[in-house]
Amino acid sequence: MGCFLLSIGLFVSARLVIVVLYFQNYIDKAYVSTIYPLLGFFFMPWTTIAYAYCINECGGVKDVGVLWLVLAIMADLGASGSAVNENKKHGEKL
Repeated sequence: MGCFLLSIGLFVSARLVIVVLYFQNYIDKAYVSTIYPLLGFFFMPWTTIAYAYCINECGGVKDVGVLWLVLAIMADLGASGSAVNENKKHGEKL
């Protein structure tokens, strides 16, 4: 049940999931320092979650973990790119 709720939370807000995983010490197991998850929270939340998953569940970034990490990077870059594109559209209309 918890895994299902976590996956629903990913679709709602990746940053909320990072906070939940941080309080469950899931993020602490994956990262040596707290600066990387903090930067990931603001700039690349999907990649932060995917990396923590790869380290904790797959034993490192290998095999299927690489696929998850690449998909997460594409999702983060796509979200950033679409936000920039949308801002340009609204800037031209004003």
